[in-house]
Amino acid sequence: MRAAGALAAGLALIAPASAEAAGWSRAATLSPGAAGLTSPAVAVNAAGEGVIAAGGGLPATPAKVRAALVTGRRFGTPRALGRGRDVVAAIGPDGTAVVAWTGRGDALKVAVRRPGGRFRAARTLGGFGAQPRVAVAASGEVAVTWLEFHRDFVRAKAAFGTADGFGAPVPLDTASFAYPVELAFDGSGDLAMAWSAQSAPGRGPTWTLKVIHRASDGSLGAVQEPASGYAYDVRLARSAAGGTYLSWIGNSGPESGELGPTQTAIAPAGGGFDAPASPEPKNARTLGARVAAVGDSLLTLYTMRKGPLRAAVRTTGAGFRTLTVLTQSAAQNPELDGSLATWSQPRIQMARRLPGGRWARVKPPRGVPAQKRGFDAVHATAAEGRRVIVAWLDSRGRMRAAARTL
Repeated sequence: MRAAGALAAGLALIAPASAEAAGWSRAATLSPGAAGLTSPAVAVNAAGEGVIAAGGGLPATPAKVRAALVTGRRFGTPRALGRGRDVVAAIGPDGTAVVAWTGRGDALKVAVRRPGGRFRAARTLGGFGAQPRVAVAASGEVAVTWLEFHRDFVRAKAAFGTADGFGAPVPLDTASFAYPVELAFDGSGDLAMAWSAQSAPGRGPTWTLKVIHRASDGSLGAVQEPASGYAYDVRLARSAAGGTYLSWIGNSGPESGELGPTQTAIAPAGGGFDAPASPEPKNARTLGARVAAVGDSLLTLYTMRKGPLRAAVRTTGAGFRTLTVLTQSAAQNPELDGSLATWSQPRIQMARRLPGGRWARVKPPRGVPAQKRGFDAVHATAAEGRRVIVAWLDSRGRMRAAARTL
């Protein structure tokens, strides 16, 4: 009954979009039509500097990887960095930008741009690299993770460097199967990397959620294991004070095939993780969960197949407080960037958490097409502080984007 009361209170917290919704820039067109692009990747820093990139195509016929830089509401001329798919992007507080992708022959490629400069020629970090992830520290250091799929095992790897070059790849784990390695820096340059992996002992497969930190001096810490059991859709966020926040989706039973509930764990700077906590422990039908750091609190966003989409907050060692219903209807492709939530219904919808804890609607940019169920996401959002960029593919397959300050 207490949870039901919290949900009822949460419904009243959603305020309508305000007049601030007029603040979007004119949408910029960043690629020609029919370029074979898939969902764009987008990143922005608190100064309003951003990067937007997309690729696509098939392994044998990859599309051009196109990237454009953003300054405030101005969009730079897109540049072709190579050819490939599975494109990811990040930008640091100093303006260092990175784009990584899986290129021809499944080689892992990365291109880095110095603050105020242009992207340098792409480098090859690995002969085979799938599902890359990237992050940039305040110092301008770049971290890249990826997976190598072999016949009988999967190896997780990472590489670290700058615009001048990268060191040799570092193996993180070898397992019978693994999900992508998520990563995030804190303000001091400490890097956290999180993933779930499956081993195969004598009595059957087992899953473990793993986290490893890399200090600003380059040393790797011991592997932490915040939870065991199936963990899908692992997400990671860092607080300014160095806290590490995780969310993932469990499995209600090894034979049920149903995903859920959403789980979370928090570790203070230099400390261990608290016990996993769920905003709805008995909900066995969670489809997607995201996590963000809001001050010293963990904010999670999660959805079910037919709705609703909910947000909840907790602190280290404590349970979740009021659950807020952002929408009662089914929501696709939820995203959470800081205090900004974005989803499709099937048109893009946005809401942000205000400093006092209330949620308010944000009117999205014009021209974003409706999301087709079962297809890749047509839009992506990045937010840092009050800066926001939304990028999407229009009905002609062109990459487009708009920016604003909340």
